[in-house]
Amino acid sequence: MRIFWEKGYEGASLDDLTHAMGINKPSLYRSFGNKQHLFQLVLRHYETQNLGFFRKALRHATAKAVVVDILSGYLRLATNHATPGGCLGINAAVACSLDAEPVRTLLLERRLVYLEKLKGRLAQAKAEGDLATHIDPSSFANLIMMLIAGSALQAKAGIAPAVLAQAINLAVDSIF
Repeated sequence: MRIFWEKGYEGASLDDLTHAMGINKPSLYRSFGNKQHLFQLVLRHYETQNLGFFRKALRHATAKAVVVDILSGYLRLATNHATPGGCLGINAAVACSLDAEPVRTLLLERRLVYLEKLKGRLAQAKAEGDLATHIDPSSFANLIMMLIAGSALQAKAGIAPAVLAQAINLAVDSIF
């Protein structure tokens, strides 16, 4: 997981992966089929281990608490010194060539799952009167996902967590 997170999908060579796992290439192929299947397994593991905060955040009583917790969770993940920085999905997708189209498609599908969950929760908030009537839940959910992706890229580039937190707070304060 760390190799894919650090180097992205295409940047992670088979030598990098086998070295990190302490196996040889035939063992990788025998155990995982190919690099793409290994990445799919890694992505599932990443979501299970690192994105639990997203599901928990959707259960908050207010839309603001949902949004703040989701953005804060991603910021903590993207700036955690114990991890490679940024977001595995963003890092993996940014430099995908046409050869890696199935991986980019997988990452887009996973992003859409989270986007749809967020849209649903924001639509519920709007129906309950917890979200301003002029805010479209779908557009707002897309904005949140853009903030997540932007903060992940900025974190990977080395922007200080405090600077990113200020930007996120400004976005939240301007909406709520």
